[in-house]
Amino acid sequence: MDAGQGTGEPQDANPQQQGAATGQDTGNGGEPHGEPSTDWKAEARKWEARAKQNSQAAAELERLKTENMSEAEKTARRLQKLEAENAAFKAEQQHREWASQVSKDTGVPAALLTATSLESMQDQAKALKTWADSRTNAGGRIRLGSEPKPPAPSSLAQTAAMIFGTK
Repeated sequence: MDAGQGTGEPQDANPQQQGAATGQDTGNGGEPHGEPSTDWKAEARKWEARAKQNSQAAAELERLKTENMSEAEKTARRLQKLEAENAAFKAEQQHREWASQVSKDTGVPAALLTATSLESMQDQAKALKTWADSRTNAGGRIRLGSEPKPPAPSSLAQTAAMIFGTK
């Protein structure tokens, strides 16, 4: 039996491919060495159409599975989904509570605390507080790393003396 016969699939009727398979030059735009050229755009369109069909088939299969489920199976699936949502909400609430408590204890804003456990959140707050304290000058202002320090008055006078030649 030939490939494609009896399967319901159409056979390729491309004369370039058939000619190349038999060693004959079809003269229909082949490469200089007698090899057929590939129309990549047509190939891309073909695979895009197949992907779309597969996507539609998968959606239809899911719809049929849902229709064929018993009420108990539908309820179990819905319950599982709701339990997962509930767990996510509880975890988010727990994170907010921990962040609020650690923020109150350390003075670090809760929005900066991203750790997932209380202990690691406390460690994170401690590290952030140490960093912020090292960046704060005597006046209570935060000193940025790229901000230049003002020169001491004596060094300014020395620099002016060197530039202008005065003493």
